[in-house]
Amino acid sequence: MYFLINTIKYSLYKEAARKLINRFFSKYSGTRTDYDSIAIDINVNLFRDVEIVRQGKDYEVKLLEKWRDLENKNAYKGDADIILLYYLVRAFKPEVVLETGVAAGFSSASILEALKQNGGGILYSSDFPYLKMKNPEKYIGIMVEDRSDWNLYIRGDRKNIPKIVSQLKRIDLFHFDSDKSYQGREFVYKTIQKKLHDKSLLVFDDVSDNEFFIDYFGNSDFDYRILRRSRYSNKFVGIACKDPNVISTLFRF
Repeated sequence: MYFLINTIKYSLYKEAARKLINRFFSKYSGTRTDYDSIAIDINVNLFRDVEIVRQGKDYEVKLLEKWRDLENKNAYKGDADIILLYYLVRAFKPEVVLETGVAAGFSSASILEALKQNGGGILYSSDFPYLKMKNPEKYIGIMVEDRSDWNLYIRGDRKNIPKIVSQLKRIDLFHFDSDKSYQGREFVYKTIQKKLHDKSLLVFDDVSDNEFFIDYFGNSDFDYRILRRSRYSNKFVGIACKDPNVISTLFRF
C-alpha cells in the first residue's frame, strides 16, 4: 500500500511539473489575434432565453452564499462563467457533458443543476489535486452536493481524459478550463475528437492565452464565436460547433 501511494504521488508531481513548464512557455509565446476586435460582449441581450439567464443568476447567488458559509476555504474557488455554463446546458440540453478543471466545483455544480432541471444527463469531470495543500483531494468539488450524476477523475487530464473517453459513445457538450497551455488544450481536444459529432458544442475558457482556439476552430469548417466575459475586460471564452445552426439558436448575434 505504501509503495502504491508513493507511486501515485510521484505520478501527480510529474504531471504538475509538466503543466507548469507548458504553461510558462505558452504564457510567453504571444498571440497573433486581436481578441478585443472580434469579441462579442456577454450581456443579457445576447441570450435568446432570458428566463434561463435569470435562473442561472439566482443559482450563482446560492453558490456564492454557500461559499461564504464554508468554514474551510482551502479549496481553489475557480473562475468559470457560472451563468454562461448554466445557460448552455439548459438551452442546449446535452445528455453527456465533459469538463476539464473543477477546483471547488462551481462549474460542476452549475452544470449538474442545469442537467437536473432539464430532467437528466451525466457529467464527467477531469481535475488535478493542488499538491501544495494537505489532503488536496477532499477539496475538489466541495460545492457539489448531489453527486449521483457526476463522475469525477482527479489524476490529471493526461490520465483522466483517455479513461473517460473510453467509456463514452459521444460527447454533446465539452467545457475546457484546465491546463491552459497550447499543448494541454491540443492533447485533450485530439483525445476527445473521435467522440464528437456535428452538433457537439465546445467551450474553451481563456482563449486569448494562446492561439490554440483560432488555429483549430477559426481556420476550419467550425462555426465559432469569441465572447468577452462581462466581469472582465481581458477574459475571453471561445465557443464552437460544426453545425452552423446550433450557436445561432442559443445567442442573438
